[in-house]
Amino acid sequence: MAPEESAGPSGPTGDPSSHLLKFNDIGVGDEGPDGWVLATSSSAGFSVSLPGKYNDAQQFVKTLKGNALTVHQVGMQTPSGVTYTVIAFEGGDPKPKEEFLSEAVAKYAADWTVLKETALELDGEPGIHLELAMESSWVTMRAYATEGMFYMLVVESPPGHVESEADNIRRFFESFKPRTTM
Repeated sequence: MAPEESAGPSGPTGDPSSHLLKFNDIGVGDEGPDGWVLATSSSAGFSVSLPGKYNDAQQFVKTLKGNALTVHQVGMQTPSGVTYTVIAFEGGDPKPKEEFLSEAVAKYAADWTVLKETALELDGEPGIHLELAMESSWVTMRAYATEGMFYMLVVESPPGHVESEADNIRRFFESFKPRTTM
């Protein structure tokens, strides 16, 4: 399917054109015998295995301080309503890697019940693993801060699907490869 562009909601700058959403690909990927697809962000170069065809998008925004921020995303939703997504933030307001991670925890802790929080690393870079719950949804996520890129790997599912998706969630997390060079 051809890439599409649409203006996203106006953000802090109030200028909708500064929040352009661009779909690089929609419903793509060569499924293996088990239905899994190697998804690669065409704009950011990271990759991850997903349990089906995926969408690849990016959004261009300005921060409150006026710095350019590009949000790269690949993801898909299973027929049972489980969503697998990798979101990568590039640019934005400079800050220490640990600050990105603490902000990710604080953002989710404000609205969700934090069931588990564990520090981890990816190729020597700091990260965090979170398991969160809300009445209508469960989230398992990992966040990593690397030089020039902040990644969030998110699996959101209806309650009751976490145990049945455990092997798929592990495969998704373990398959993630950050951008090496661009």
